[in-house]
Amino acid sequence: MKVLFKDFKSGEVKVRVEGREDLWYLSRVIKKGDLVWGRSSRKVKKEEGQEGMRRPVSVEVRVEKVTLHPNFLKLLGRIEEASQEIGKGYHSLNVSPGDVIRIKKEKWGEHERRLLRDAETRYERVLLVSVDYGAMDMALLSRGMEYLGEFRASFPPKHDPSYEQVKEKFLREALKRVEEVAKEKGVKHVLIGCAGFLSDEVRELTGRKVVKISYGGKNGLNEIVRRGYVERLLREDKLSKDTKLVDQLLEEIAKEGKYAYGVEEVRKALGYGAVEVLLITDGFMRKDMGLSDELMRETEEKKGKVVILDSSSEPGRKVDGLGGVAALLRFKV
Repeated sequence: MKVLFKDFKSGEVKVRVEGREDLWYLSRVIKKGDLVWGRSSRKVKKEEGQEGMRRPVSVEVRVEKVTLHPNFLKLLGRIEEASQEIGKGYHSLNVSPGDVIRIKKEKWGEHERRLLRDAETRYERVLLVSVDYGAMDMALLSRGMEYLGEFRASFPPKHDPSYEQVKEKFLREALKRVEEVAKEKGVKHVLIGCAGFLSDEVRELTGRKVVKISYGGKNGLNEIVRRGYVERLLREDKLSKDTKLVDQLLEEIAKEGKYAYGVEEVRKALGYGAVEVLLITDGFMRKDMGLSDELMRETEEKKGKVVILDSSSEPGRKVDGLGGVAALLRFKV
């Protein structure tokens, strides 16, 4: 989750939802009586007797009910303000990854502030690199984009005998600098955008993710973000992390170690405060949202971590085969 604005004195916080786990955090933060603004759609009638048309609206509701679904958070409440004459009454604001909402409370409790901090610190930092002929630029993408600098070299004409040698030397030195900056900044994710025909050559010289871009320089850095390459990288990273967690679970099961699976075993482990990581699939959540919410809430209250798995992914299918919910434990129970 990205916090775009916060002023606890006035009670107002504005956030961008970046993943499904953020929806769970928001379901714990948003309470009955809170004001929530967001973009939605609503059926609007221009004249009596005409069939209503669904149109995009900006609407603020005073929340009366919060319902967590696997892919969205449903906020039902009375309309307080709206961008058009859509009438009063009630409206359901469905919040999904990518949406921006504004939350206003009379008072933010310490527990709610901590949940907000936890959700915010989940965001991964990414080192962005754009490479063109003789030019390499870097920026750190986190809460915003911080430009880190450039690396330049003069290239001879392409027909010059030394051209290929100069190009290879430039690429090796530029990529060495990238690794130095990644280590210096403590960044795990590096995304390299290459203009022209450089992508294949760069792939041979680095194990980092390489994508094609149209421009070098700062424009190239912006293009990496604009074309969705960062989101794709983080999705792939999440799948990799999910796979490792489920593999770890299966290893624990094989050696009869620290694990639990199925509702009863997980509940028992939660009762002992033993759950370190709760693995729950969106398929399980769809079947019983009330039970899912109970298990996730208790895990969070006892300082455990909640990971939501996609049932259509390989790790998700494996956990569905174990009942849809499982846990890695701090100790055997």
